[in-house]
Amino acid sequence: MNYEKMCELIKGIIESEFTNVQEFREEKFADRDIEHKQLNQTSAGLMDKLMETLSEEQKDLLNELDSAIACEWVNLCRFYFHEGVAAGLSNLKFLENIPSVCSYFR
Repeated sequence: MNYEKMCELIKGIIESEFTNVQEFREEKFADRDIEHKQLNQTSAGLMDKLMETLSEEQKDLLNELDSAIACEWVNLCRFYFHEGVAAGLSNLKFLENIPSVCSYFR
């Protein structure tokens, strides 16, 4: 397999795992993580307060902004995930020699 095909395959595998985490693990994290719950509650409260004072056109604009920012953050998360995989396969590879290290993560 040539280098370009191998890169595309690896990129696809990493994207697939990112999607898997997003679809099947994110909700469990959101339900358990206290800091995430607090942050979500704060942002939802602020959004509700803003929505009360805006016209329909302004609400639509705010929703578009919220959606654009969410997409921006998901894209940034994708970058961090990719970099985390790269770090795990290179400069953090020594962690595999620590007994039960995986239990820390899951």
